[in-house]
Amino acid sequence: MFPFKDKFHLPKWAVPVSLLWASVLAYGVLVPWMGLYADDWPFVYVNHVAGWRGVVDFISWVRPAGAYIFATVTALFEENFAGYHIFLLLLRWVDGVLLWRFLRMVWPEAKHKAVWAALLFVVFPAFKQEPLALEYSLHFIVLALFLGSLMAMVQAEKRPGRFWPFTLAAFTLSFNIFFIEYFVGLELLRPVLLWLILSERTPDRRKRLRQVLLHWLPYLAVLAAFLLWRVYVVQFVSYQPGLLDAFKTDFWSTLVGLAGTVGKDILTVTFGTWIQLFTTIPVGPRALALYLALALAALVPIGFLLLNLGPSSEDTGERGWREDLEWLAVGAVALVVCGGPFWITNIPLSLDFPWDRTTLAFMLGVCLVIPALIGLVRRPRLQAVVVAVLVGLSVGQHFQNANLYRKEWQVFRDFYWQLAWRAPALEEGTIVTLDQSPFWYHVDKFLTPALNYTYAPQSRSLTYPYSMLDFYKFEEKYLPLEDPETPIYVGYGTLKFEQPADHMLLVVYDPPGCLRVLTPDEGNHLLLSESARDSLGLSHPERIIPDPEDPHQPPDFLGAEPEHNWCYTYEKAELARQQGDWNTVAALGDDALSRSLFPRQPSELLIFIEAYARSGYWDQARELSDSVLSDEFFRPALCDTWNRIQNITPPTAEDQKFIEAAQRDFNCVP
Repeated sequence: MFPFKDKFHLPKWAVPVSLLWASVLAYGVLVPWMGLYADDWPFVYVNHVAGWRGVVDFISWVRPAGAYIFATVTALFEENFAGYHIFLLLLRWVDGVLLWRFLRMVWPEAKHKAVWAALLFVVFPAFKQEPLALEYSLHFIVLALFLGSLMAMVQAEKRPGRFWPFTLAAFTLSFNIFFIEYFVGLELLRPVLLWLILSERTPDRRKRLRQVLLHWLPYLAVLAAFLLWRVYVVQFVSYQPGLLDAFKTDFWSTLVGLAGTVGKDILTVTFGTWIQLFTTIPVGPRALALYLALALAALVPIGFLLLNLGPSSEDTGERGWREDLEWLAVGAVALVVCGGPFWITNIPLSLDFPWDRTTLAFMLGVCLVIPALIGLVRRPRLQAVVVAVLVGLSVGQHFQNANLYRKEWQVFRDFYWQLAWRAPALEEGTIVTLDQSPFWYHVDKFLTPALNYTYAPQSRSLTYPYSMLDFYKFEEKYLPLEDPETPIYVGYGTLKFEQPADHMLLVVYDPPGCLRVLTPDEGNHLLLSESARDSLGLSHPERIIPDPEDPHQPPDFLGAEPEHNWCYTYEKAELARQQGDWNTVAALGDDALSRSLFPRQPSELLIFIEAYARSGYWDQARELSDSVLSDEFFRPALCDTWNRIQNITPPTAEDQKFIEAAQRDFNCVP
């Protein structure tokens, strides 16, 4: 049954090393190319301008206790982004090792299932926000404290001679729920675990029940204190307990709806988590090759480990069936009680960003239920293969997910470098408003810190000198704008910004096209939302300082300046046009074409068509116009350009012939 058991003897460290290997493959391969994402940006920026105390004050309005962990982690790594990712990777590993040891304490004979659960725990594929390494360091630190508390509680029951020292340790660690409430529902697992642990020592059920209640009392007191503190002191600052209000309005309909939500969420996180592994395998040859390489790098050694764990009593007899049922029961209880904080506040659960974060609370329950179900299959080799395949596919999926974040980091870096090329300096107080954002993991409040790192690197104020604003938010809150002096206010924690609307600079960025600063006299407005087209008069390019003594550039942690590619040429040409320097625009066009640089977005040739026409280089202007018409969509914009050329200055008779011929050939009506 176990072909290698006589030849190989697995050392005690084999399981922890295997858990580390799985963690590194799942989360560490792309660390050198990863950046900072979403909620992590404000923490790093506040630490930059206000230090450790500033971070505490920044987030204490919603995380009064967890703020100290955030501040400490941020102060530890500062702008060392790889440090955050490695730190969270190690936390995932530590949590996996703790879970493995805890399960062996509760079920000493469950040698196989404990390893399966720990492996699935460290690569749990429902949660895909690992790249938000700073934010989720709090969650996994708290999870480690929770598991440590459970382990100390179990030791207190199994070693009566040291009951009080272990109970004190478990009691102290149980205060982890004050840091973040994600895992508070799992506190209700304690009486279930105590019941199981005391079963052999106290077979009489009445006596055991009394012991369970008595030993649970200290932890129940902590839980009660937390609930009072959370409800009446901190209160509900982000999400409201909408379920309670719904019960007051229509009890029975709300109860039926809640039952449906609970059932759907549990099925999604328990089974959908693993089903998605087989539906998200990449199809491209390069992506598939990388995916398979990582999956096999996990699957093969993990499979070897699982096949050589040796026989265990959990696999046979009545004891094995009872143990599987206990795992199922405890896992089911965990799945039901863990969702309370989310169901009460109507926070959804999904396997997609951003609501996959909710699955963290369900992770423990899932990683008890699935091994129990696998354990019901009394074929050890098949069990090992199933677990190894799930781990391998999970590693592959995490690599795919990390690659999405890596690509967004590249877009993020390109955005700020192109903005710096186009705007070497900005007047203080400028509101850079972005239409049709290309970012999935960043909204404006997460883009603003990098803007200030770029244009105000010496600032040490929690009042932003510059702000980024998503246009759709501006539209929802301020349009129609009756007064250009209307103040635009942005606030997030202790970070503030307030400037009049006429300080706005409207930009659009649609990779692989280049960043565009929009002007009120835009002709045919390409790739803009309708409201942005109607609001171009609010954009003030004159806020760009074209020739500062010390041009600004993104901070070093965004990487070295990219190669001066087409977008560099385009941004510098736009800057020259702002200054009325059409000769420089034409020279930049000559240089780009001589180096065989061409745009991904044909409309980016329009500025060079106009520059060549203004300089009398009609053949070059016509040739570039033909390139623009490789996509019929851009014909109106091309016609606007030729019509504008005709109206710039009274053309000579010969020039007029060129213009009319171009308008005729391109079906443009002057």
